[in-house]
Amino acid sequence: MKRRSVFFAVLPIVVLMLFSACASPEKPFSSDKSYEQAAAGYTFADGLSETDLPRPAREIGSFSELVYAADYLAFYRISEAVAFDVSEEYAKTFYNVYQECMRAIGVSDLAALYPVKVIDEDYYTHRIVALDFQCRDFADRPPRETSVSGTVIKPFGYLYYRERADDFEDFPLALKNRGEVTVENSEQLWYAAGKGYLPVPAAGSTAQTLLADAKEVLRTIVYDGMTDTEKLKAIYAFLSVDVLYDYETYGAGDMPDSIRDQCFFLEGVFFNRRAVCDGKAKAYCLLAALEGIPCVRVTDVDRDFSAHAYNYVMAEGKWYLFCTTNGASVAEFETDGGTIRAIVPDYGMFLTDLCTPFGERWTYRSEMYPEIAAQIREPYDYWGETKTADGKSLRISSAKEAIDFSVAAEKIHGSLKNRQIEFWAEKTVTPESLREAFKDLFPQYAVQVWRMFDGLPVFACTFL
Repeated sequence: MKRRSVFFAVLPIVVLMLFSACASPEKPFSSDKSYEQAAAGYTFADGLSETDLPRPAREIGSFSELVYAADYLAFYRISEAVAFDVSEEYAKTFYNVYQECMRAIGVSDLAALYPVKVIDEDYYTHRIVALDFQCRDFADRPPRETSVSGTVIKPFGYLYYRERADDFEDFPLALKNRGEVTVENSEQLWYAAGKGYLPVPAAGSTAQTLLADAKEVLRTIVYDGMTDTEKLKAIYAFLSVDVLYDYETYGAGDMPDSIRDQCFFLEGVFFNRRAVCDGKAKAYCLLAALEGIPCVRVTDVDRDFSAHAYNYVMAEGKWYLFCTTNGASVAEFETDGGTIRAIVPDYGMFLTDLCTPFGERWTYRSEMYPEIAAQIREPYDYWGETKTADGKSLRISSAKEAIDFSVAAEKIHGSLKNRQIEFWAEKTVTPESLREAFKDLFPQYAVQVWRMFDGLPVFACTFL
């Protein structure tokens, strides 16, 4: 069995240029202007119009306030220089205001989407800094023709329940939120929902269409009796196997014009069912938020400078790392009928920790939300906690237990055709013993048994 890994892709619009902190702190500008004279040349944040989101204060007193100010300007697509005063205490915490602004934008939710000019000519005399974003349209280019094809294998337990009514609107976020926020585009939509606000799409806007589709997905795969963990599992499965990874757009490398590609945004997920990691991470944030589950999107750059996006999500009071990009991969199976190409699910990245089952192959060390990352202690025991109606788990000590579970699973689904079950097996269980047992009991399927992770006793049984 050959398995093809997915690639990582985050829209690399802003390039951060960090200078050595050992350089001498010479003031690049000097001015004889008074503060009042310098300030008269700017539009300050407190002079902006009132909006649904809280307007940032005129004075920036912390790094988190600077991040929020940058996201606010990007959220409302303010394409003019907006100035802020920097408090004396906060100014003592960093060396260079340009570096600090770019660091804030680098860990922001929205601001990294657009090029920005940092205006600091009056900072060294009056601690005035301005941000000038060059906002432009995005996500107007659909995906390229795809060459990624194959049988989509769905995980055990993933069903289209469709128990909520077609007009169901009582999503948890609608019942409990921080207030309404008008949204027009996809970036505003996932950001507002992720921050706990109820997004109210403008009539006829892209956000209106996207939100309607997101709700329809949740009406299909989630029902009200589910726990948060069960809801998260259903959303994980949807984004892993129902939304294909857009290899073609990622591989095209159409920079810097890739801001137009829908795969980096909600549009890729809900309009095309094809996206890269950033589109999936934003969609996870939106879908989890609608169900009232805390979730954030984070971005990271690996050792080889490849960018990646994934999520931190809270389940049953604990924070976990989540990555739907690695929730599926392309595999080729050799069967008696020839080679079968399939897109197979993978629960290894469902509610995991910062180490992840991939170990050193990928680094998950985002600088975003460090206070949340510090709370991610241990992975959720997916194989121990996932059970059938008879109470048996996916942790097995014999091939017979795997058989019993699969028989019960077949009763739930009606058929195991194009389904996959993952087992955590004790040393007494080998792939060979599983293959032999499944071959005799399920002759109607071409059953493939394979190890999912190096160093971990996790076997997948794929029924073709």
